[in-house]
Amino acid sequence: MKVEIKSGKNPHFKVFKSLLTGRGIKKGGVTILSGEKQVRETLDLFPEEVEGIITAPGIDLDVSLNNDMNIAKYHLSKSLFNEIDTSGTNYPLLIVKIREIPQWSDEDVSEWPAGITIFVPFQDPTNIGAMVRTAVAFGIKRIVLLDGAANPYHVKSIRVAGTSIFRAPFFWGPKIDDLAVGGAPLFSLDANGENIAKAVLPFNMGLVVGLEGPGLPKNIRQSGKSRSLSIPMVKGIESINATAALVSALFEWRRRHFTR
Repeated sequence: MKVEIKSGKNPHFKVFKSLLTGRGIKKGGVTILSGEKQVRETLDLFPEEVEGIITAPGIDLDVSLNNDMNIAKYHLSKSLFNEIDTSGTNYPLLIVKIREIPQWSDEDVSEWPAGITIFVPFQDPTNIGAMVRTAVAFGIKRIVLLDGAANPYHVKSIRVAGTSIFRAPFFWGPKIDDLAVGGAPLFSLDANGENIAKAVLPFNMGLVVGLEGPGLPKNIRQSGKSRSLSIPMVKGIESINATAALVSALFEWRRRHFTR
């Protein structure tokens, strides 16, 4: 059954509009996934995550759906669709479920899951999406979103993360100022730290990155809570952005432990 929506006052449309904000996503328990590649992959690999499809005149789904899929279909006027299709994909949008994110708490060595846990404070949802895609690609065991980080299910985040969002092991964590880790050595990324290419990187470890712009707070850099690592760069360049630094660090960690 397809629901026709031609008015901005339609209650379904109002819900769709609310999903463009973190607050609306949290309240609705769903989010909007966009992009032809992401939509196709989700329908193919994660159909159980899909609750609805949004189309418009001239914008119809060109793949067959399993008859067993109980998916609501909403057909919007083109102008209303454009309000929801904020990235201008001109391809059907999916309404997908969001998963409850548990709270992380510090643990002892015996409880630390094998591998690396990253602690991320990024406030830009696009950076969160890029981080998710990278973390999943490198097989990260846990992503701890520090207090104040953007919602990973924000439409801007999920647009970048794609289907990696359904594979990401999320937890909510404390404020970066309050971060304390006892289950494994904690490393941080800082321009003044030890060259990561020369540092010893254990298999079990925590890795914290700073905020976009301000970087790491003093309690992380100067308190001895972490060991600082830097990404080697050419002379005259002060730093790279936090997302790029994280990608470099995760690549180096995985190269050490999985390519021997």
